[in-house]
Amino acid sequence: MKTLVNQKGNSNTYDLSILKNEGKIYLMDNHMAAAWCWGQKINFDNSYNLLHIDKHYDLLEGGTDLKVQTIIDSEFNIQNATIEQYCSLKIPRAHHNGTEQVFRFDNYMTILQKLYPNLFNKKKFATHDDGTVPRNWNFYEIQIIDLPTENISYWIGSDKLNWIVNIDIDYFFTKDSSDYYF
Repeated sequence: MKTLVNQKGNSNTYDLSILKNEGKIYLMDNHMAAAWCWGQKINFDNSYNLLHIDKHYDLLEGGTDLKVQTIIDSEFNIQNATIEQYCSLKIPRAHHNGTEQVFRFDNYMTILQKLYPNLFNKKKFATHDDGTVPRNWNFYEIQIIDLPTENISYWIGSDKLNWIVNIDIDYFFTKDSSDYYF
């Protein structure tokens, strides 16, 4: 795999320390980079189906209107930006001094949905029901018992649209980190 980001230090909430790519597959330590990775391989003007497998919904809506407006006003282009430009895009904090990142591990899909309302067609989520779901997000929720790894092809089927398969390994672990599902 080609290394795109390899920074020393621990993985944390707001920094991207590892990003690798081979073909259409990206490996990262922070889901905040997912929208950028997708933008390297898809056309945001087209529609895609989405299979999101993650402990969390990653659909935080709070503050996304300001973040989307910042992207529009600055004419920021996710597909043309470097990963460094994408990760460093910031807005002023609403109630504190300083700035905050536009793209985070929990808001990248809601930002994309607002920027490109036709991007996601069918949406299927397998989660632990962790987080909030905005009112305008309708998707089919796959139960964990129905998602053995050999069953992934069933969930994406032979649909004519291409699929974005978005997987976070935290889905496969219980609260006791020594246990796993598959």
